[in-house]
Amino acid sequence: MEGFLGSGDLYMDRLTTAGGAQGLTLLGNATKFELEAKAEPKDLVSKKRDTAGQLLASVTKGQPATISITLNEYDKDILAASFLGEATAQTGAGGTITDEVITGIADKYVEVAHRAISAVTVSRKGGDDAVAWVAATAYAVDDYVVPSAANQHMYKCTVAGTSDATTEPTWPTDGTTVVDATATWQDMGLIIATVDTDYLLQDRLGMMQILSSGSIEDGEQLNVDYTWSAQDGYDITVGTTPMVKCRFILDGINDVNGKNCIVDILEANVKPSGPIDFLADDYAEVTLEGKIINPAGQTTPAIIDYHE
Repeated sequence: MEGFLGSGDLYMDRLTTAGGAQGLTLLGNATKFELEAKAEPKDLVSKKRDTAGQLLASVTKGQPATISITLNEYDKDILAASFLGEATAQTGAGGTITDEVITGIADKYVEVAHRAISAVTVSRKGGDDAVAWVAATAYAVDDYVVPSAANQHMYKCTVAGTSDATTEPTWPTDGTTVVDATATWQDMGLIIATVDTDYLLQDRLGMMQILSSGSIEDGEQLNVDYTWSAQDGYDITVGTTPMVKCRFILDGINDVNGKNCIVDILEANVKPSGPIDFLADDYAEVTLEGKIINPAGQTTPAIIDYHE
């Protein structure tokens, strides 16, 4: 007889809801693989005068065996199981986006449709859509024009009226206004916004913060051009699959005698035993626990291949 001190590699097959196999995956570092067979006694205790409190009969009824697994290395499949979800490969091949319209919110971050972006150009839609100034034309408040000789600035009508019949205004570029017959125009700044002046870019998350100190107005529509990188990760859902059904195989060894101890859990319903702390100071652990199921056609829910 010898003691048992085990180590080993753990494999998992995330079964379908119907219990169908999908292939075994070698998991990361498992620090606990605990299997417990359970039984519950059913006692018949006397309430008779002469034998009160004595055991008249007793039978032991089997209970579902349980499993508990802890890992401090894990992959997408373990994370998905730990969040009662599914892991789906991201399929975005990357590409170039032109004129994606977003609405700026002063001093807040606004997202575009993709993450991991580069080669970003932000232009102001009012200026992009503006037509060149035309003489003797009625303009309403909030109409935009650009000079007939483009100077990269955009101008907004702040006093409705009719433009001069012959002479185009001398357009300011310092944010001031200019009177144009009965209309008034305000310089709204450059059409192409300037990073770190008009907005801050968070390229990894595909976000930009519109700076109130810049020339972009709160609520202004913007055209964004950018390139986004191919996505090679996984999207993991949370709470979408409350029943996580798995098969586990521990390719174990008794370090005391160097002999194999292989544990095959044919089917188990598992759930996370607690949260995962993504900002933990130490390696975050994942613990799955649950009950072992005896699959149809089997006489035992688990098999231990043990060698002395």
